Amino acid sequence: MPASKESTSAQLIQDAQAKIPAAWDKLYHVYSPLVRRWVLQAGLPEADVADVTQEVFVRLARYLESYEYDREQARFRTWMRVVTLNCVRDCLRARRNKAVAQGGTAAHNLLQEIAEPETSDDDLSASQDDAFVTQRVLSLIQTDFTEATWQAFWRSTVNCESTASIAAELGLTEGAVRQAKSRVLRRLRQELAELK
Repeated sequence: MPASKESTSAQLIQDAQAKIPAAWDKLYHVYSPLVRRWVLQAGLPEADVADVTQEVFVRLARYLESYEYDREQARFRTWMRVVTLNCVRDCLRARRNKAVAQGGTAAHNLLQEIAEPETSDDDLSASQDDAFVTQRVLSLIQTDFTEATWQAFWRSTVNCESTASIAAELGLTEGAVRQAKSRVLRRLRQELAELK
């Protein structure tokens, strides 16, 4: 069990900085869909999303060695979003330069269709990002639990079903349902703490 959110978070970043494959796998699995979403929100066409997402992780690999984790200054996710938006801007610049070289009305119209990247990191956006990451972590940890444990957790926590009805349908005691919920929530909190 982690000593604190800060130390666990710092450990994950240190492991990624040390190029430990499991740490990179975890960062990629959890954050690549979020990076993809940020790229799409910035207004890039679908054709560019995969390339820009890949470039984000290439830059993360390059710059993470010099990144110093300081939760007081900024969250890791905030730093990663800045890297993403810089990649988006670079892609837009490259498209603009390419379009200028092509010239004409068609190139001008193409540039007018590209949306400006969203740079605000308001509470709603952060909340949506948190929910997205939580969903990804849930999908990651689901395989670590038995089907009965997962169903007890999901039905009591997400579906808000009564403990008694879940216990009856799954053939468990009410205590076992509460314990299953507690075990999954504890693991979810641990995983999320590593990513803060």
